[in-house]
Amino acid sequence: MALVTNAQGGFTASVLNTLHGPGTGTLVNSVLANASSCASTADAISSDSTNCPAPLLDVGTIPATGTLVSTAVETNGGSISGTGNLTAASCGAVGLVDDLLTGTNPGLLYYGVNLSQPGDPAIAGQTSVDFNGTTGFATTATAQTFATPATFTIAGWFKTAATVADTGTILSFSGEQDPEVTNPAANAYDKYVYIDKANSQLYFMIDKGGTKKYVTVTTALAASTWYFFTASDSAATRGLSLQLDNGTAVAKTQANTADLTGYWTLGYGYGATALKGVPYSDYLNGSLSDVAIFPTVISAAEQTALYGGGTVSQSTYASDVVSDGAGSYWPLNDTGSYIYPDAVPGVTTPATTFPDATGNGNPGTPVGGATAGGSGVWSDGAGASLDGTTGYVETATAVNPQVVSESAWFKTTTSGAIMGMTSVQTNGSPAEWDRMLWVDPAGHVVYGIYPGGFEEVTSPGAYDDGAWHFVVATVGPAGQDLYVDGALVASNAAVTAPQNYVGYWHLGFAYTASWPDAPTSDYLDGSIADAAVFDSQLAAAKVNLMYRVHSQGGEYAATMAMAPTSFWTLGESPSGVCALAETTISEVTSAATICVVPAGAGACPALAATSTLSTLSDSSFALATLGSGGLGTLTTTMQPSGAIPAAAMGVHLTLPLYLALESGSWNASTTYLSESLVLE
Repeated sequence: MALVTNAQGGFTASVLNTLHGPGTGTLVNSVLANASSCASTADAISSDSTNCPAPLLDVGTIPATGTLVSTAVETNGGSISGTGNLTAASCGAVGLVDDLLTGTNPGLLYYGVNLSQPGDPAIAGQTSVDFNGTTGFATTATAQTFATPATFTIAGWFKTAATVADTGTILSFSGEQDPEVTNPAANAYDKYVYIDKANSQLYFMIDKGGTKKYVTVTTALAASTWYFFTASDSAATRGLSLQLDNGTAVAKTQANTADLTGYWTLGYGYGATALKGVPYSDYLNGSLSDVAIFPTVISAAEQTALYGGGTVSQSTYASDVVSDGAGSYWPLNDTGSYIYPDAVPGVTTPATTFPDATGNGNPGTPVGGATAGGSGVWSDGAGASLDGTTGYVETATAVNPQVVSESAWFKTTTSGAIMGMTSVQTNGSPAEWDRMLWVDPAGHVVYGIYPGGFEEVTSPGAYDDGAWHFVVATVGPAGQDLYVDGALVASNAAVTAPQNYVGYWHLGFAYTASWPDAPTSDYLDGSIADAAVFDSQLAAAKVNLMYRVHSQGGEYAATMAMAPTSFWTLGESPSGVCALAETTISEVTSAATICVVPAGAGACPALAATSTLSTLSDSSFALATLGSGGLGTLTTTMQPSGAIPAAAMGVHLTLPLYLALESGSWNASTTYLSESLVLE
C-alpha cells in the first residue's frame, strides 16, 4: 500500500486569569517548517480561547524505516516569566464521534483522510472529512443487524470530485469490520451508495440473498458540488428509494435486503468495481458530512427539513437527526482529538490498569462493569464507563489522609457513589468507611465523613442530569467543604478531620451501609474521569481554576500543579495501539538542551521500546522556564516500536500534547491535536 502524507496537526491556544489578579502575557506558537503561527491574546481579566489553523504542527507518516520528526516553537510573549509542562495523556487511535445520546458506534480512521475540512458553504457551521480516493476510509465499531424484511434510511451529505466520474464509493455495509484488509465473503456486503464513472449518476445497491438490486437517480451530478441524499429500504412496501437534495429526483424499485450483521464503512466499499454502473474506485475521492442511519424510513417532511433548501445550519440539522430517531449519526466535524474507544481490529488488547499520574505508585484496577476508553469531559480526553451494579476502580496502596481533598468529574442520571474510602481494598464489607462522595436519590451531591459520627454536607442543587459535573470535597483545619462546578455549595466549619484509619480509595464505588441519606446504589451508573486526591485542603480559587480549564491537557496541568498524592485520569485507551509507536521529545532554549520525554538533561537518547506512547500516557514533563520573549523549540521524534499488525496498517494515532506557561494568577496554554499514521 502506498504511503500517504496527508496527516494533520493543529492546536488551540488560550489564556486564563481565573484569579483576576495582576499579570498579563501572551503565548505565541509557531512552526518553523511552514512559517505558521498562532497566539493567545493578553487578557488579564477572564478566559480567552483561539482556534488556530490546521495543519500547523508539521506531522506526517511514521515510516517503516527512519523517523518522523516534528518541530514547534513556544514563546512567552508577555512581560513575565513562567514555567511549563507537557503531557502525552489520552494517546490512542483517532476516531469519528457517533454524536447521539448513546454514542455507541464511533468510527475508526484508516489511511488517507483529512479532518476538519470545509463543508457545504451554504450550511452554517458544517465541516467535513476528506477522503483521498485511494486509501482512506473509516469503519464503525459496533455490529448492526438487518434481518429480512429490513427497514432503514441512510442520510447525509457528499461532495463530488473535481472530475465527477472520479468520485467513487460513498459508503457501504459489510460483514467484516475492516473489509479493506479482510475482504468479506460473497454476499457479506451490501447497502452501497456510489457514483458511476460512465454517467456521473448516483446509485444505491442492496443484496437480496445473492441477488443485487439497484436504484438510480438519473440526474447527472456536477463537479466539486455538495449534495444531500437519502437511501432507504422499506419492510412495508419492500421498496428501495433513493433521493437527491429536496427529493425532486426520486427513484424507486421493489426489493428488500437480506439478513446481514455487519459494519458501516464510510468512504469505501469492497468489490464496488464489480457493480452495475461501475464506480471509478472502491474508495471515495471526495468529502462526507453529517451522515446518519435511521431504523425507519423517514418521511418526506423529515427529509425536506434535513435538506432545508441547502441552507439549514449544521446545529439545526443535528437536532433534527436526533429528533427523527437516528440510531447512529456521524457529524464528521472531528478535529483528530477524539480517541476511538474500542479495540483496534487485529491489535492485541493489553491488561488495562489506570496509572497514578503522580508517580506515587497508586494505580487503579477496573473491576466488574468498569470499562476504559469511554467519552470524556473534553474532546481530547476520555473517561471510565461504569455499569451501576458491579463496576468500580480499586486502588493499590493503603493510605490515611487526615487533611484531604478529593476531586472528580462525573456524569449520571441516577443515584450512586462517585468515590469513597474503606479499610479493605475490594468492595467487600469493611470495618471502617468514610470520605465518600455520592449522588442521593434526589440528585444532590453529598460528602460524608465519620469522625466518630455521621457528618454530611449536601448540595442544594441536583446534578443527576446526564451532564458532566466537577466535584471537589475537602476536610481540614478550614472545615468540611463541598464544591460543585467550581463553586462552594455546602460547608461545615465545625468538622475538621475524617475518621482515623488506614484504607483504600475506590472510584465509582462507596460502602454506604448504615449511612443516612445513602444513595440508591453503592455503584455509579455513568462515567467518571480525572479523579484526584490531595493531602492538602484546596482553596476556592484553586478549585475554580481546575474547573475553568478548556481541555483534558488543561485539567491535567492544573491538577498536577497542585501536587496531588494520586491522580487517575481514567482516560487510557483499551486498544493497545499506542504501543505500536515510540517517541522522544526534546527542548532547546537559549540556556540549555533538555530531554523532556523521557526526562533528562542533554539530548534525548535513541528511541527504545521503553518510550512507547502507551508507556508515556498520563505523564508530566518539566519544560524550561521562559523569560519574556524566550523561545523553547520542541522536537518530537517518532518511529514504529516493531512490526505493525496488518489490520492496524494505516490507523491514525493521536498524541495530544499540552504546553503551559503560568505565573501568579496568569496562565496560558496550548493543546496540540497532533496525529500521525501507522504504516508499513
